[in-house]
Amino acid sequence: MPRSLPPTHNASVVLIVTAVLAAGMANHCLAGPWGFPTPQELALVDVTAQIMAMVARLDHPCYREREAATKALQDAPDDQRQLYAVLAREALTTEQRHRLLAVVRQRLLNTPRGALGISMQIERPDANQPGEVVIMDLLPDLPAERVLQRGDRITHVDGNPLNGRNDLIRRIQARRPGDEVQLVVNRVRRDGDGRPLWNEARQPQYETLEIGIVLASAELLKQFGSGRSEVESIREAEADWATTLFAPRPALIKFRDR
Repeated sequence: MPRSLPPTHNASVVLIVTAVLAAGMANHCLAGPWGFPTPQELALVDVTAQIMAMVARLDHPCYREREAATKALQDAPDDQRQLYAVLAREALTTEQRHRLLAVVRQRLLNTPRGALGISMQIERPDANQPGEVVIMDLLPDLPAERVLQRGDRITHVDGNPLNGRNDLIRRIQARRPGDEVQLVVNRVRRDGDGRPLWNEARQPQYETLEIGIVLASAELLKQFGSGRSEVESIREAEADWATTLFAPRPALIKFRDR
């Protein structure tokens, strides 16, 4: 039983409840350090009718229906951004929102992820221009080794410009092993003896290539590092970021004596 208020006060309780559901996320900053989609990007995401139908079932009166819809969303092949768009744009019930956030976390942490197999660094030729991911090394027995070269500069993945090395990781990790991704790569031109060609300003000449690569599993990357992989850290950080942004805010309850 809850405790009663002290009898020495004729107290009335004023409850001020502010349950902020994240449908109005336009005033929040979504651009996290892991390439998290911005409000403008989420506003343009086309959410499929199938996803919306599954989300609607997340607060079905029947528990089995709610569980089935949750499982279906976990297994759905659709882009994770569709789930973020629903969380940001739709007026969801508390049940829907908590279940959808659980789905987002499960997908981020447990869904198999693709891998190229490169070590890299980011370069920005101009502060106002998208970055280029420069390949520093190729990991053995992974897909990139067969089609990419050291010094290649990746500028786009599936038609989208890159804004950093983590942006590339996130886009690749959003795909599953066995998926094919399309890269736009600037590669140094070479003569018949393999020597770089230079322009009049003594800068290397580049040719732009479009290269398709079938991804391997990100689990294979663990053999090239010790302890927790960067990919796992990025996925967990993105899950925490999504929860921070989209979870219902705690209710504020104030007690005021009269």
